[in-house]
Order: sequence, then C-alpha cells, then structure tokens
Amino acid sequence: MSFPLSIWGIERNISFGPECTGNILGNPTIAVDGNQNIIFAVAAIGTNGTASPTLPPGYSLAYNIAVGCVDANGNLLWYKFFPQLVVITNQTSPTIVIGKNNDIYLAFVTPGSIPGYSNQSGIPIFCPCANSGPYDIVLARINYTNTDATLAWWKQDAEFNSCSSETVPKLAIDTTTGLLYVTLQTSGNVLCYTPVGAPNVFLACFTLAGLLLWTEERSTINGAGTNTNPVIVADLSGGVYLAYETNSTVQGGRTITSQQIEVVKFQTTLLSPPTANTYYRPWILSSTNNIFATGGTCSSPTITTDNKYIYLAFLTTGSVAGNTHTPSLHDLVVCTITFAGSVVWVRQGTQFNTSPYVYYDAAAPYITTNQPNNAPSSIQPSIVYVSLQTYSATPTTGNQNTFIYGLTSTGGQNTFSIQGFNNFPVAYTGAQSASFPTAGAGAYSQLVFTVTSGIFYLLLATQVPLSGQVITSSLYDLALIKFILYNYYPTISPFQFMSAVKTICNCGANCSCSTNVNITPDPPFDLSAVPGFGSATISFFPGAPGNTVIVNYSYSTNGTTFTPLSPSVSSSPVTITGLAHGTRYTIYLKAIGLSGLTSIPSIPVTVTPT
Repeated sequence: MSFPLSIWGIERNISFGPECTGNILGNPTIAVDGNQNIIFAVAAIGTNGTASPTLPPGYSLAYNIAVGCVDANGNLLWYKFFPQLVVITNQTSPTIVIGKNNDIYLAFVTPGSIPGYSNQSGIPIFCPCANSGPYDIVLARINYTNTDATLAWWKQDAEFNSCSSETVPKLAIDTTTGLLYVTLQTSGNVLCYTPVGAPNVFLACFTLAGLLLWTEERSTINGAGTNTNPVIVADLSGGVYLAYETNSTVQGGRTITSQQIEVVKFQTTLLSPPTANTYYRPWILSSTNNIFATGGTCSSPTITTDNKYIYLAFLTTGSVAGNTHTPSLHDLVVCTITFAGSVVWVRQGTQFNTSPYVYYDAAAPYITTNQPNNAPSSIQPSIVYVSLQTYSATPTTGNQNTFIYGLTSTGGQNTFSIQGFNNFPVAYTGAQSASFPTAGAGAYSQLVFTVTSGIFYLLLATQVPLSGQVITSSLYDLALIKFILYNYYPTISPFQFMSAVKTICNCGANCSCSTNVNITPDPPFDLSAVPGFGSATISFFPGAPGNTVIVNYSYSTNGTTFTPLSPSVSSSPVTITGLAHGTRYTIYLKAIGLSGLTSIPSIPVTVTPT
C-alpha cells in the first residue's frame, strides 16, 4: 500500500536549535525546480548542523536567511547561509523564484548592511528623504547543483532602496523572455521619484544577470492614499501582473473610497541592447471590471498563474461581485483574470465557509496551481489551490485551523467535494483526524506550498512536533511535508483517510508516516494520444517515482486488466499495438517501479486507431 503522507524525518535536519534560542521568524518560502527538487528559504536564528558551518562566528544570534534544497524523496541535498548575505541584525521576509537553468532568485528585508554594501538609510542623497527608515531590500541570484550552491550576484543598492524603509518584497520570473521582477512597499522615494501616496508600491524589472531595465512607482500604480502589500506574477511573454491594496483611486481606474484590491499589468518589449527596452501599462483591472467589495474592504492579496490565466485570492469584509458574505469577519475571495484584463469568475462565501468547517475569521491566504508557469505546458485545465488560516473565534483567542481548497480553473467549482467535505484540512481543531497534530492557537505560521504531479509539498513553521520528531527550537521548528494527493481524493473523505493513516502507522492520534517503507510510484498524467494503423502512441508526463525507479508501464482498455509493455518502456511516449481499426478505445496507464509496486491507474485518454 502507498503511504500518502510523508514527513521524511527531516524536521530536525532543517530546524534550528538550541531550545533556548532557536526559532523560525515569519513565513518561509518554497518552490519546485524542473527536476522536482524542493527549494526553500527561511529566516532563522540559532544553529543547524548542516547550514551553520557556512555562517560566520557569532552571527547565529540574529535572524539570517538560510536556503536549502531537498530532492523528491526527502533527501537534504544542501542547506546553507551565504556569508555575503548575513548581518548581525534580524533579517526577515525571504521570497524566492526559480529559473530554468538551476538558478534561484532570492529577496529579503534587512535592517543592516550586507558585506560590500551600505544601508541606504545612511547614504547622502540628492533628493529630500521622505521618511527615514532602516529597512532595505537585498536581491541575489544563486546558482546550484545537487550538492552545493553559490552566489552569482547580489545587491543592496539605490536601484530599489531609498533612505526610507522598503519591506514585503515579492519576486516573479519570466523564464522565456529572461526577465526578473521585484515588487515591494516603500515609505520613501526610490530613485528620487516624488511619492504619490504614503506608502507606495514599487516595481522593478531586471535581466537575469541583475541589470536594471525599468522601474515604476508613480501614479500608474499608486493612488494618493495608502498603497500596500503588493504581490506579483509574470507570464512567459513579457507581461507582469501586480496586485495590491489601495484606498485611493489609481490613474485610469475606478473611484476608490475604501481599501480595495487593484490589479495592473505591465508589458516589457526587449530590444538590443537590453537597456533600450520599452514597457507600458496595457490595463488596470478596475477600469472595466469590478472586484471591489460592497459594504466592506479588501486585503491580503495573493496571486499566481498557469500561463493561461491569472488567479487571485484575497480577503474581504464585504461582498464581491454580488456574492453573499458569510458570518466570518473576513471572507475568502478567489477569482480568475485573463491576460487581457477580463474577470472570468469570482467565488466567495459558503463555498469556503460551510459546515463542518465553519470559521469566524481568517488570515492571509496563499494561492498556487498544479501547473505553475515554469512547468511544461499542458492541454489539461489547471486546478487552483488556496490555503487559508482560519479561526473558530477572534484570532487572538480562537483555535487556529488551516484548510486547502481546490477549485477548477474553468469555473471555480470545488474539486474537494466528497461526502460533504469541501477542502483538504491540514489542521482542524474540530476533529481528531487532521494531517498534522490537532491545532491550537498559534500552533503554526501560515504555510506555503506547491503542487506538482499530484503531490503537495507543504512548508510551515510549527510549534508542535510531527510524528517521530522532537521540537528542536525554543518556539518554531521548520517542517517540510510531502503529500500524495492521488491517494486522498476523490475516493474517500478526509476524516476516513486520516483514520486509515493512523491505523497504518499505529502511533495514536494525529500521526504521520515516514518513508522507511516502499512508496508506490504515482501514475502518469496529462495523457495525449496519436492514432496509428491498428495502434496508438500515448504521450504523458511521468508521475513521481516514490522511493523506487520507474522501469515500465502497463496499459488497459477497461481500467481493470492491465498488460505490461513488452519490451519495457520507461519514459514517454509509449506505443500500444494490436488495436482494431476504427474502434474507439479508452486507454489507462500505470507506472511500474523497480520494486514491483505499481501506481494507481492514470486518468484515461480516448483514441480511435486508423
């Protein structure tokens, strides 16, 4: 049997001690590269046996940014601090994106000066200092292999910092055009632009070599009031999409009288040399669409893309697009936007807040899809996933739950809809069966996660030891969890599933399973078929191999009886012969591992041989 929930036993390997000082600060960040390696970054204090040898003496008493890499089977490949990026004051808010050539781009907030640079708050400038503040943004590129990582370039300069404070950085990458985007919130005047509001949103575009191409912080994105909490995503054709909170009207947009979510698109055209590029703003969402709340405000945006559509989630205290607000103080809103700036659908209300998962307030959501824009393109519709921290009462006194909702990209319908359960409960105080130990107030920080090949990779800071683990730090440990979604939905309800896991583990309530057992491979996905003369050639993307190697595939025309391919074929495509001419077939595939274990059947594909 496949064990679907796996913590890999590396909680202690990636956490920081000792118990008197070790901790994780704020939210970690996660991404998956093209080889299914998991890259993560975290602001940590204390020591770690793998990462700390790269930390200069004495610097473990301040929060610095550690970056690590884990393979798809839970092996820690490398974990380190970069001496060029550490300081003796607390650094926060790491964010990463992944290129397509083993390149990681990292940004974070520092109140200090990284080696070779000076904090911009202490540098004389030739324009008035709007609001003096200590926080700068650091931007860096990391090149890596399966055994180590090195810095290619790094900077903390006036291209994206001012004498005031810059905070909440976010990154986006266009791996086709070769563009890196940085957005942040500033209380000052980066590059001496006259501030429009207070604070402002700032956007910059770089080449992957770190060359600044253009910046924007004027009235095309900022209103005269407060402009805060920007998030960003890029397509693969030079487009970048910026969402943020604002309480004032932005140039060309709808009139705003209370805090709402605005979205703008910028388009970059690269010329030769790169510094001769051009950019412009094709649209601002509110000029033709309305995702503003009636009777309330909006906050906490999060954004992603599958390179087909833009997906946006945020919180509201009102009603958006005619939806009905639930009893929760903050409701979750999810919507889809085309690259041309049209809203396709908007979801809010009892789709997310319904029995048995009723909640009375919510914290910042996090959104992703099963087809991130740096993954191979797929003809299949995407699934949109949103995690949400919720509370059974007010956040300061209520128990904390964490749910993940799955929605179709075409209409926003629930994909987690089995026996009345509308989501995947990561931590749920109302039941003794949850993926992690029963949650209490403050038990977890907001998790971040990514989805690929039907697998969730969940990264969070936890105050509760997972099964077989011991809390290493004084407060929060870092936990990385692999969850094989194929073995969960759509066959059984979450509570049935977790009861089965606990029975298998035989370790009592709220336990997890480690990978010291054989893990079945996952089925291939996104099948496509080309008919031949009495045959069919099936192309596909391979599923994760578990802790084995995929050595062959078997096929079935009825979903029950499977025939191994002979001779063996271990990669896409496969050709099935002996089929009748003109007969329509429904074909399923299974992966066969070296251990002899086979996957569950794939989603079928239909084909009619010639």
